[in-house]
Amino acid sequence: MIEHAFKELSGNQLITFVLAIGAGLRRNEIDKLPWTHVDLPAGVVTVAPTNYHRLKSDSSVGKIQLEPRFAEKLRQHAAENRGEFVLTSPNPPRADSARRYYRCKTDFTALCARLKTKGIKHSTSRIHTLRKEFASHLAQRRDIFAASAGLRHSTIGVTRKYKVSSTIEPTAFFSTEIAAAPDATKLVELLKKGLEQGQIKLPLTKPAA
Repeated sequence: MIEHAFKELSGNQLITFVLAIGAGLRRNEIDKLPWTHVDLPAGVVTVAPTNYHRLKSDSSVGKIQLEPRFAEKLRQHAAENRGEFVLTSPNPPRADSARRYYRCKTDFTALCARLKTKGIKHSTSRIHTLRKEFASHLAQRRDIFAASAGLRHSTIGVTRKYKVSSTIEPTAFFSTEIAAAPDATKLVELLKKGLEQGQIKLPLTKPAA
């Protein structure tokens, strides 16, 4: 699927695909991602609040290391498109409000139609399915903590409810050599919250030798 995307997609559709499956960003985060939140040489994307976008929660703030081939696609896009936002659009942004507004709705609709031809059948959440695929590969190659940190969830309980498991033919776009290790502080916070909420239980007695 990724190879086909690289061959068939371009512009906003390709970059939306890259940021969803390669960094686990939500649609609204992609739509309003400014270039100031992208470290092109390092291939790192920072998700943080802006004047045009409030995050879902405080835990949604984070830095995501892109796999090299995804980072390269973003650098190629940047060479030709360096406005305020990563995605180009004739539609101006709006000050953040409760009502969701996408600058690049046309591109998202077109990408969803193309994803349908590649086996993603969920009519209202095809781009979000790419985010789940990102998390599923982190969980398969590392653990649930890495997936939770990558999705920027508040607890691993949320990640479990998210049903992190791939329903798409495995793409193997992460390798153990290049996958970025999750932030240790983030993992400790997730573990503490899981313990507090009863989602993780430690043994009450010391295991026998």
